Amino acid sequence: MALAQAKELFGRLSTISDELKRARSHQQTVMFWIEFIHNAQRMINKLGAGSKGFSPSENWFRELLKQREQDPLLNYIFQARNADEHGIQEAAAHAPAETFSLGNDFLEIEGRRIPIFLAPTTSYLAPVHNRGETYRPPDQDGPGRVGLDPRQPAVAANAAMGIYTRWIAEASQFPLREEGIGPP
Repeated sequence: MALAQAKELFGRLSTISDELKRARSHQQTVMFWIEFIHNAQRMINKLGAGSKGFSPSENWFRELLKQREQDPLLNYIFQARNADEHGIQEAAAHAPAETFSLGNDFLEIEGRRIPIFLAPTTSYLAPVHNRGETYRPPDQDGPGRVGLDPRQPAVAANAAMGIYTRWIAEASQFPLREEGIGPP
């Protein structure tokens, strides 16, 4: 049951990660990011609850928690979820827009040529404050993040999904208890 629930949440994380890539506004990005970090923690909680009572599973889960603490991205996701759950700050920042022209592109209205300017907006992960500590989003490439800016929520979610995929595969190799039932 615990593995099935974790897999269901993993599927939801995958969908949310895809939605983050397609988000068209800062508000959408923040909404999907919040959903992502909360479901990530729920998935980890299910794996932890299922590992209780089985030494190999408990050992594996302890290593998972250690990895989460040591990996800058995973730790940031964990702390961002805690800050969102227990605090009042924004989970993502809105980068200032830079206006630029497409060059020779014009919009013609009633015989007048009007140059087209774009003002793209980008959402970035914001530093979060949790229990008196400040946690900054990772700003360097890491595994699965080569050449990408991991401060962008969609990039961060995609990189985390690579790790979560491995965790779900590893969890399948260990006995996990059913809710309310002891070891098999």
